[in-house]
Parts: sequence; C-alpha cells; structure tokens
Amino acid sequence: MKLTDYITDRLFSVILFLAAVMFSTGLLWLMGLRYEFIIYIEIIFGGSFLAALLWDYTRKKLTGTNTTFFSSIKHHQFLFNLIPYYN
Repeated sequence: MKLTDYITDRLFSVILFLAAVMFSTGLLWLMGLRYEFIIYIEIIFGGSFLAALLWDYTRKKLTGTNTTFFSSIKHHQFLFNLIPYYN
C-alpha cells in the first residue's frame, strides 16, 4: 500500500481535520488569544493527527504484507505440511 493510496482512503478524515482546525482557529481568534498561542495549539493538534495517521499507515502496511503472504499459501499447504516429520 502506497502512502498516496492510504491518504486517498483517509481523505474524509483529513478533510474533517482541516475543517476542525479552521473552526478552532477562528474560535480561538474570537476569544482573543494571541497568534503565537493559536499557532502553537494548531501545531500540537496537527502533529498528533499526523502521528496517528502514520501509526495507522504502518500498522496497515505491516498487516497487509502478512495477509498477502498467507494468502499466497495454497489451501492444501498447512503448517504441519511445511514442518518436516522425522520418524
């Protein structure tokens, strides 16, 4: 799975995050916070969102490779057929 494919799959959550960022920025600006604090808060939110996306991407990428490995094994090849039997 490519990163661009993953981002297009998660496009709805990215759009919702950007809308939440714009809403919270406007709300903090209306409350009279200084721009430095607003930028600092948005960097924290953006960093945590990117960390969650990268964590989910690597988790899906690792499980995707495992499932492709197990799906490549034929149905008649079970684990006990792969282990040699000694008498």
